[in-house]
Amino acid sequence: MVRFAQFKPGTRFRVLLGVVSVGLAIPAFLSPDLISAVFILIVICLPCAGYLLDRYFNRQMSVLQDVETQIQGSFQKFEAREKHYQDDVGHLQAELARLQELNSNLQEAESPRKILYYLAEAVHYLVDFDRTLIFLYNSETDMLECLEARSEEPDALHDFVVPVNEEGAALARVFREQIVYHVEDASEIPAHDYPSPPYDRVFACSPQSMVILPLVVNKKSLGILLVDNSSQEHPISSQYVELFKVFAYQASMAIAAIRLQDELHQLKLNVEQNAQDLLERRRFYSRIVQDLSSAMSQMSSSIEQLTASAQNLTGQSEDLIGQGAELIKQVSKVDDIIASINTVTRQTKLLAFNATIEAVRVGEAGRGFAVVAEEMRKLAQRSGDDSTMIKSTLKNMQNAVKTIAEVAGATHTIAVSQKQDTEQMHVVTADVLRRADDLIRSLQIQTVPQERS
Repeated sequence: MVRFAQFKPGTRFRVLLGVVSVGLAIPAFLSPDLISAVFILIVICLPCAGYLLDRYFNRQMSVLQDVETQIQGSFQKFEAREKHYQDDVGHLQAELARLQELNSNLQEAESPRKILYYLAEAVHYLVDFDRTLIFLYNSETDMLECLEARSEEPDALHDFVVPVNEEGAALARVFREQIVYHVEDASEIPAHDYPSPPYDRVFACSPQSMVILPLVVNKKSLGILLVDNSSQEHPISSQYVELFKVFAYQASMAIAAIRLQDELHQLKLNVEQNAQDLLERRRFYSRIVQDLSSAMSQMSSSIEQLTASAQNLTGQSEDLIGQGAELIKQVSKVDDIIASINTVTRQTKLLAFNATIEAVRVGEAGRGFAVVAEEMRKLAQRSGDDSTMIKSTLKNMQNAVKTIAEVAGATHTIAVSQKQDTEQMHVVTADVLRRADDLIRSLQIQTVPQERS
C-alpha cells in the first residue's frame, strides 16, 4: 500500500528554500546592484512563501492521511470480506461436492429403494427440515406406501400407507391430479385436506409449513414427496419448492429408468424364452415334417402299387368284358341249335303221330310199328323236355353272363376312375413331398444360426 508520510512538510520547505536561495544568490553575485533587493526578497518574501507553502502542504498531507486511513480501513474490510467469501466459497464447494455426490448416487442407483434413499438424503441434507417422506403407489393395494423417511422424531412413519381415494385427502389429490400442494402457514390448511383417521398420523407433528409434490413420468403418477417443518422462523418458501421440484423430477426419471430397465430385462428374458420355444417348435415341426415326408414316401410307393393294380384290374376287366360278350354270342348260337332241336322234335312227334295212325289203320300187322312209333314219340317228348331245360339253363347262363358283363363294366369304370384318382394322388403326393423337403431345408437353415446365437 502507498504511504503518503515519507516526506515531512518542514523538509520540503527547507529543500525549497535552499533551492530558491541558491537561485537568487547566483544573480546577486553576478550583479552587485541587486544584492539589497535579493536580501529583502530572501528575508521577507521567502519566509512568507515558505509559511504559506508549509500550511498548504500540511493541509494536503492531512487530507492524504485521512484518505490513507480510509483506504486502510476499506482494505481491512475488504480483507475481512475476502476471508468471509473464501470461507463461503469453501462451504459452497463442500455443499456442491456433497450435492454432486448425492446426484451421482441418485443417477447410479440400481433399485427404486436406493433412489428413494438418496432423494431423502439430498432433500434432508439441503434444507434440514423436520421431515422428508417419500410415498410410492402400489397398484395391488391401491395405496401410497411410505418407503423412505427422514425425521428427528422416533416415529418416522416408515411403512405408513395412505389411500388414493377421498380418505387420503390432500396427499391423494396431489397423486391423482399431479399438482403441487404448498402451505407456508399451517393455519391456512382447510379441514378437508386432512386425511381421515387413522391416516391422519402424517399430520400428527403439527407442521407449520408443508409442501407435497407428485413424482410423475410421462403423465403417469409414481408417488409423492412430502416435506414439512415446524419452525415458524424457517418456513418452506417457493424457492425451496422449486428445488424440491428438481429433485422430484430427477427421482422420477431415475425410477422410470430403472423400471424401464427391469421391463427391458424381462422382455429380453421373454424374447429368449420365446426364441427357445420357437427353436424347440421348429425342431418338433422338422421331425413332424420328416415323419410326414417318410409317410408320404411310403404312400407314394403304395399309390404306385395301387396304380399298377388298377391298371391290371382295368386290363382284366376289359378281358372279362370281351369274354362275356363272346360267351353271350356263343349262347346265342346255342339258342339257334336248340331251336333246330325243337323243330326236329316237333317233326319227330308229328311223324310218330302219323305212324301211330297208320299202325291203327293197318291193324294187327302194324302193332309193332305202333310200338316203335310210341317210343319215337316218347323220345321226341324227352328231347323236347331236355331242350326246354337246356334253353332255361342257357337263359339263366345268359342272364348270369350279362350280370357278369355289367359287373365287369362297372369294375372297369371304377378301375379307370381309380387309376385317374391314383395318378392325381401321385401328383399331389409328389408336390407334398417337394414342399416337405423345402420346409425341412428352411427349418434347418433357420435353426442353425439360432443354435449358434
